[in-house]
Amino acid sequence: MADHIAAEITLANVVSALEQIEPGDVYAIVNGRLCRLRGARIEEGVTPMPGLDYLSAEDLAAWEAMVATSTPGTRAAAGDFVPMVNRIIGTKMGGDEQDLSSGRRLRVFAIMVGWGSNSGVHMFRPNENKSYPLYTEAITYGAAMADCEPKEAYNELFRSLALRVGTPGHLRYSIDPNYVERNQRDPELPIALHDLAWEILEDIREACFALDDPDLYYPGVDEGIEPVPDDHVELVVWALQRELNRELRTAVGDNAFYGSGTVLPAPPLRELPWRIQRALVERRRLRYKQYGIGHDQWEAGTWSLWDVDLDPEFVPRRLLRKAGLL
Repeated sequence: MADHIAAEITLANVVSALEQIEPGDVYAIVNGRLCRLRGARIEEGVTPMPGLDYLSAEDLAAWEAMVATSTPGTRAAAGDFVPMVNRIIGTKMGGDEQDLSSGRRLRVFAIMVGWGSNSGVHMFRPNENKSYPLYTEAITYGAAMADCEPKEAYNELFRSLALRVGTPGHLRYSIDPNYVERNQRDPELPIALHDLAWEILEDIREACFALDDPDLYYPGVDEGIEPVPDDHVELVVWALQRELNRELRTAVGDNAFYGSGTVLPAPPLRELPWRIQRALVERRRLRYKQYGIGHDQWEAGTWSLWDVDLDPEFVPRRLLRKAGLL
């Protein structure tokens, strides 16, 4: 059976493994652990991560470069980080908040797939309490997305996805004067589109600097989107304000419902200069378009992964800012 020599997959453990190599030994990834296997074959009952098979000593350096060594919520040490496109599904949570991997469509795809215990790669559709098997062998996020697109059965799984999750509600085409803020919860975007939400939040954040600087340079969108009429600007600003009022935060950033301390007021978006309000709404329309969502998708309440821009260099501005890269 397998003789475990490393609990975590790190460069230091790989070096340690190399120092312990004995003639006839081979190595494997078994349940996420680096294992030494006696003899020239994998003994019965030991199942390495499918697709990796087992690794000879000569393969270890190449293997280390393929596998992410960081854990969800932390940054990998210098030299250890593996971009999502080259990362094996299941070695680290796709779309993790601290993950600076690039690729607009790839980041969305990664949130909807995962490695099931002893069952391979599965796809999880928004608003459905079930998963769909995709692969029994290990595969990278990049390779899986490229493989799913031309295969009709797999392609279909990533189409007609629910655009709204949570409490059902009717679409709003005008400002509701009877809306009771903080007491009602409107439908939300699925978690797979959280990069879209972050991009809109960054646009709101940047717009709010105009509350202190009315001359702020904050361009809108002149081309590439449908024209935005004035009444739509008013409706969207009202809706954004409604959500900001509902999602109040304390001075340390906690949700006002669960945190403690002074609750900060929501920024008054309707006090922004009109040109800033219009630019914000134009940017919001562009953000949705970048994720393949326009009027028809909004009305139908569905979206498709394959309509999301590939944009292989994209990284959410929020993550870049928090990492000190903006």
